[in-house]
Amino acid sequence: MTHNSSKTNRTLWMAAAVLPLLASSAFGQFAATGTSTLSVTVAAEAAIQVNTATTTLTNGGSTIFGANYTGTTSLTFKLRSTKTTGTASITVQNTEFAGNGPKIASTELTFTCTAASGTACAGSQNASTSAAVSVVTFAASGTGSHSANAGDAATVAWTITDKPSYETGTFTSTATFTIATT
Repeated sequence: MTHNSSKTNRTLWMAAAVLPLLASSAFGQFAATGTSTLSVTVAAEAAIQVNTATTTLTNGGSTIFGANYTGTTSLTFKLRSTKTTGTASITVQNTEFAGNGPKIASTELTFTCTAASGTACAGSQNASTSAAVSVVTFAASGTGSHSANAGDAATVAWTITDKPSYETGTFTSTATFTIATT
């Protein structure tokens, strides 16, 4: 009986040593092919590039005080919004002109917009120093809003009315463009 007990213990011990080896080889067997599941989470993203570092507004009129000062800022943007519920927007906010030149606070600087995608601002907009003003908006859609892979173009055409009350000289305002998406 002692002899059988010893044989049983030895058999159990061998089984305990061999079973883990058999189990692990079942999960990592070598074969001619194998697979792996790839997973990627694509998030909403947006970026903007201002292509016109300095926009010079010029008076193209040949009559005195007969033409406005105009100039155009060119933008390129890339965006991808969340499908179904995601929206996106491009806005602009200006700093005030210094001195006795045109005044943004007096709505003397206006702009219109164009965009390759999305909805460009409708009609003439008053520039603002206190709030961001819409340039382009992108509504929620079933597939989400997105630009072309190389980016989409937008422009802002600025206008300042030529008034005799402005002092002579050069006046500057910084236009800060912001793009955001959800």
